[in-house]
Amino acid sequence: MTRHAQRSFRDKLVWPGMVFGLIGISLTLMSITFYLAVSDESFGVEEDYYAKAVSWDESAADLAASRALGWNVDVTISPDLDLSGKRGVMVVLTDAQGEAVEAGVAPVFAFHHARRKQPVEFELAQIARGRFSAGAPLERNGLWQVRLRFERGHDVFYHTADLSTHPEPARGETQG
Repeated sequence: MTRHAQRSFRDKLVWPGMVFGLIGISLTLMSITFYLAVSDESFGVEEDYYAKAVSWDESAADLAASRALGWNVDVTISPDLDLSGKRGVMVVLTDAQGEAVEAGVAPVFAFHHARRKQPVEFELAQIARGRFSAGAPLERNGLWQVRLRFERGHDVFYHTADLSTHPEPARGETQG
């Protein structure tokens, strides 16, 4: 008998076992990677991104018309939560001369930069000409992106702001 025929059945399974073991390890690592990629709350895809990409030219024209209005928006966000777990958001809309603009406002779309998969929407209430306020469900501290849309007749104004819930340091004071 040859030496090859003398090997036991267990000895014959070593190399195929190693191959299947490596395939199993690879599949396990791929499964873990896939799970972590899909369950990450900080990653999110822009809603209707394909439709927005297809209509990019129209969106660019809308933004150019919005800038041509010369309106300005000042958005402030309270660093503190109220008793209901909401933050105060104040919005002031002015024209190029600094006069308040009477306009309707669409629901505000916002998301925390660390949790893009968890966007929030809230309504602004007009409290005076060109002034709007809301108690917004912006519970998490940090940087929020807020998207606003104002309408007056045929004029539409878009504004996007990145706002921090941390108070600004006083002059001469540094954050550490």
